[in-house]
Amino acid sequence: MDGEMPDGWRGVKLREICGLTRDSIDPAKSPSEVFRHFSIPAFDAGHGPKLERGREILSSKFIVPPNSVLFSKLNLRIPRVWLPDSGPEELRAICSTEFLVLQPKPGRLSRRYLYHALRSERLLVRLVSEAAATTNSHQRIRPDDLLNHFVHTPPAAQQDSIVAILDAIDEAIEKTEAVIAATEDLRKALLQELLTHGVPGWHTEWKTVPGIGEIPVCWEVVRLGEVAREPIRNGFSAGTLVDETGWWLLTLGAVSHRGFVPAGARPTLPDARVRSFALQPGDLVVSRSNTSDRVGLAGIYTGTPNNCSYPDLLMRVRVNPRRALVELIEAQLLSGRGRTYFQQQARGTSSSMVKITAEILRAFPLVLPCLGEQSKILHVAAAVNDRLTNLADGRIALGVLKETMSDALLSGRVRVPMREGDAS
Repeated sequence: MDGEMPDGWRGVKLREICGLTRDSIDPAKSPSEVFRHFSIPAFDAGHGPKLERGREILSSKFIVPPNSVLFSKLNLRIPRVWLPDSGPEELRAICSTEFLVLQPKPGRLSRRYLYHALRSERLLVRLVSEAAATTNSHQRIRPDDLLNHFVHTPPAAQQDSIVAILDAIDEAIEKTEAVIAATEDLRKALLQELLTHGVPGWHTEWKTVPGIGEIPVCWEVVRLGEVAREPIRNGFSAGTLVDETGWWLLTLGAVSHRGFVPAGARPTLPDARVRSFALQPGDLVVSRSNTSDRVGLAGIYTGTPNNCSYPDLLMRVRVNPRRALVELIEAQLLSGRGRTYFQQQARGTSSSMVKITAEILRAFPLVLPCLGEQSKILHVAAAVNDRLTNLADGRIALGVLKETMSDALLSGRVRVPMREGDAS
């Protein structure tokens, strides 16, 4: 337990103030009953519990009683803490046995205070370090590891005040994420319009191209290989390190649905072979092997980090600037049409990883306006991209605020005023 606590606060183990419920049920024995199923996939999808009939649920589950909080014991590096809503009384709530079902003891701890305490960064960091690894990719916490952790508990009135502040930050985060999602939908719709009909008011004559749709008569349709200034090339997969070496190697995390991610690079030893695969600013890198929803993702290397190579799982495309702007190529690869193309063309026997070849990438059909219109299309789209960047920065700032305030409030380092008339 850390530091001194304010007057009226107590430091107690979780097991003293909340209980662990292990009541289970086999839904298949009630095949026609509809359950509210709180599962790990449902949490990750962010859509709330899934309504399923008992016959569709193939294993035993825990019963989720009212006033409970769910804490996933699986892979704590992806924290999952769920505050189940009440839902219709006639539907029983159940959850995956990968959740710990916790109930605060009456008069000791509010449910929402427990929820925020379980989401605190300090608690999660400690649990990760103590987790019992079952595989290299999955870690499960033992129930006793969680229940033996100390938490700071203020008087009930202060619990309510702390919860109100943290709830307000969560609400701001949710609203920001909703605006980001809506703006992302707008960006996709705008790009679809710009990449098929061009700049508004510039065209009056159209032609229909199979697989693409209606486009201006003056636009070309070419294969990506026709605008590359040199052969498309796979990278080289060297080992990565923890400590910085002055040279970097991209990982598959360097490409996303929004383009290049500089953070997806790791230090590597800069031997001659690695240096021979060095990237130049403006190089387009494309994932050639990944899950079906990520294969073919692309991004433009910006020069950050400096001294950077790319691995065998990525392909490098260098675009002829006299034919096409690389940003327009990236936009088409990441468009809905591009995603569909790569998912249909990808091959593989693995249930999780599929591949595309350089031939598949070279054959990708591009629409090609004149360079002037390419530049104008990118300029129009940039306004929405800038808005998304600002929103994302705001979301990051709110996340930092939440983490900072949560730690300060839940530890008592920052006190919230007691409401007049409440006992201290």
